[in-house]
Amino acid sequence: MLILSHNILIAAEEKIYEGIYSQGFEYSGFQAMDSEEVWWLSGKTAELYKLIQSKKQRVRSPSSILGEAHVKLKGKLLTGGRYGHMGRYSKELIVTEVISAKIIK
Repeated sequence: MLILSHNILIAAEEKIYEGIYSQGFEYSGFQAMDSEEVWWLSGKTAELYKLIQSKKQRVRSPSSILGEAHVKLKGKLLTGGRYGHMGRYSKELIVTEVISAKIIK
């Protein structure tokens, strides 16, 4: 079921998403396996943050990306707005559960 509120489309049910999570300074991006678009990632992301911080490395020089992980997440997708740092993302995935996460080498 989808709900339209204040011109923001909200996915009312949780779904499973799999893809690449990238973390850096003012950056928390998620790219689903079936998409070329990067979404802002929020919600229950502390586990992902700790994983990346434990293996901190710059993976995309000279950017601010500190690490990446292949992840499987449960969450709700918001669309139709401006999300994340400086509103640069058109979608936001609000994580409710981290199912799996593995650092990409």
